Amino acid sequence: MKILVYLVSYEIKNFKFERMMSQIVNPLRNDGIEVEIASCVTAKNEIEDKIDYSFYSDGMQLTKSCYLVSNLSKNDYDWYIKIRPDLNVKNIINKKFIEGLSKEKINARCREYSGPPIYRRYGFSCLNGGNWQKKSEIEQIIPDDQIYIFHKNCIKAFEELNQDIYLKYCKKLCEKKEFWVKYDEWLIEDYWLKDLERESSHAFIWYSRGICVNIIDLSCILESRGFRSDVLKVE
Repeated sequence: MKILVYLVSYEIKNFKFERMMSQIVNPLRNDGIEVEIASCVTAKNEIEDKIDYSFYSDGMQLTKSCYLVSNLSKNDYDWYIKIRPDLNVKNIINKKFIEGLSKEKINARCREYSGPPIYRRYGFSCLNGGNWQKKSEIEQIIPDDQIYIFHKNCIKAFEELNQDIYLKYCKKLCEKKEFWVKYDEWLIEDYWLKDLERESSHAFIWYSRGICVNIIDLSCILESRGFRSDVLKVE
């Protein structure tokens, strides 16, 4: 098995590199898995001499992720783990953890959930998220982008990404609105002409490309903003 762990951010400074090694990289290597490390930033990168690949992009989070994965997919990794450098992952990510994930969906916590009853002790990415969790017959998920894990089967979710592609998918959804469209503003071209990306951008692009989200339990703290994993509970 071969895994790519990659970091995406505007810049990487004061990064606790050894913590990432102890929480993710070393447990995987101790289980006999080949692990490489990469990053994609816009500005400063203090760990460039410690990792295998470094990329630079002016894009936002998802655009950076697509740029990096598109450039490295030729290395034929089995799994990809994307993480923000300011995220403290409390779980140990090892072979057993990876083997319990979906190979057909992107594994992540969520920022918003509407759907059938579900319980994940650490499935929500911030505290007090009850207002963003609703019971519904139709499942609609806005994934959190602080960390997500996906198998090479999902690689098409990370093909080239630019504003023209956002507009192409918007026009397609205007012709036929899909069940997973959570907000009608996604059907307005001007919405995607704004120079920004949110968690909703991930849902829009991934689902447009035929890749769904699998909500997982993962205890994390986003140290730069104080966000903590919390319970996802819909009865």
